[in-house]
Amino acid sequence: MPPVDRPDLHHAALVERLRTACFAAVLPGVAVAEDEDFFQAGGDSVQLIRVVLLAQAELGIELRPSDFFVNPTLRTLADLAARALAAHEEAQALLLESVLDQVESEAGTAHL
Repeated sequence: MPPVDRPDLHHAALVERLRTACFAAVLPGVAVAEDEDFFQAGGDSVQLIRVVLLAQAELGIELRPSDFFVNPTLRTLADLAARALAAHEEAQALLLESVLDQVESEAGTAHL
């Protein structure tokens, strides 16, 4: 996957949010660096699924555990989450645009 274009501050905030809400819940007491392999930090495949589920719940997005499994680092999870958040925002914008177009269309027909 290509890298995500994102401001560093946004990325840093996302990494910290995932670290505290997901990694700390699954690997309590383990300080996981951004590029540290989840399995080398003491995690297993069941815990990896749990991290992904926690991230989904925390951010309200859809993630595929298999994408995180390929390169299980906090940075990868943050990149995947950033992509999912951007896609969600884009879908919301398209939906809003569609609704507004419909309202304008119906308002235009009502005046005829």
